[in-house]
Amino acid sequence: MNETGLIIAEVAFLVLLYAFVWSIVRSSSRQLRTAQPPPQQAPPAERAPVAAPVAAAAVAPPPVVEPPVIAPPVIPPPQPEPSQPTEEPIYVAPTVIPGIEERADEADDDSRRLDLSANLEPRLVVDASPSLEVGRVIPLEGGVTIGRSEGAELSISDQFVSHMHARILRRGAYHWVQDLGSTNGTFLNDRRIETDAQLKVHDALRIGQTLLRYEE
Repeated sequence: MNETGLIIAEVAFLVLLYAFVWSIVRSSSRQLRTAQPPPQQAPPAERAPVAAPVAAAAVAPPPVVEPPVIAPPVIPPPQPEPSQPTEEPIYVAPTVIPGIEERADEADDDSRRLDLSANLEPRLVVDASPSLEVGRVIPLEGGVTIGRSEGAELSISDQFVSHMHARILRRGAYHWVQDLGSTNGTFLNDRRIETDAQLKVHDALRIGQTLLRYEE
């Protein structure tokens, strides 16, 4: 078969294919037109029944009955009680026994003059020292200066003690320790004092390598 025959065969095939497709489309459009249902009309709306007006019977209000007015009872005013004379208290002067008041004044004067430190013996006891004798007692009547200088009342030969290291002074019935600006400081019960500190019984006072105990 030559080329002309093939072209004729292709054209004939296309014509047949077009005719077949057209017949199918035509039959489908007819079926659609016959399958559509006719339009339906909406039923008329039903009217709601109108209720007959009911006339409400007029009800008359009950009669108002006013309560009877009762007058309050009359209470007579209270009568004042007759006043009674007030009796004044009778002042009785205290009985003074001669001699007792004078003895009381004398007892008060004696109590004021009583000195709590009259029977006390404040002193320092040497517990440890490189230059002082252990057990030595230093009486504290008015006070004492402590230092390495020979002019101090309690001279301690120790390189850790300043020339005028500290002093103990009396204020009233108590004794106080005061540091005089020493280099190594003054210690009371292992605490370095910055200001004047009061001495109490069995307090430990350390100056350099010397340990002193305060007793009364």
